[in-house]
Amino acid sequence: ASAMPWVWIQIGPAPRPKEVTSRLLKALVGSFQKGALYELTDQVIAELTASPHIVVIDEAQNLDKDGLDQIRLVHDVTNDGFPLFFVGGISCAQTIASDPQLEDRVGGWCRFEPITGAELFTTLDVYHPFFAATDRHIIAELDRQYANGIFRRWSRILKNGLQLAAGSTTPDRINPQVVRALLATLQREQQ
Repeated sequence: ASAMPWVWIQIGPAPRPKEVTSRLLKALVGSFQKGALYELTDQVIAELTASPHIVVIDEAQNLDKDGLDQIRLVHDVTNDGFPLFFVGGISCAQTIASDPQLEDRVGGWCRFEPITGAELFTTLDVYHPFFAATDRHIIAELDRQYANGIFRRWSRILKNGLQLAAGSTTPDRINPQVVRALLATLQREQQ
């Protein structure tokens, strides 16, 4: 864990540099600011220079060359004064690799694989007491039928499972009746 503060922005499809900059500035100061791109860029640079933050850009695969250039500019002008994380789907690495100047600055790559076996149980036990209280065979069944070791899916299971279990005889864990309702709910959400 780091004592440095962090900001997280989620990138929508094909954002322009001004949108990327505006979202980052909003994450830093708490509200959207008006101005030309160069003014917003100067504000972001001033904020990150005065108070470095860890910057997490989620759905980074949506950035195009102009968006990547903008993020690289901000990072370079602050003299690499803040850690920058690009997070995204399978094409995220391809997006970053498409910009040789940015790829050259990458300090490391981390690929997350599905969680399996005993590691799945251990991870879920630490993630939330709701999972720690749930029988292992129920966890294994939910993983087989829905999650497939993908952590994002386990967050959906947690959200929906807590709601469904609240009205059951075992509100602290998933029981077989909750499993059926939970799988039906998750299948409806996917449609």
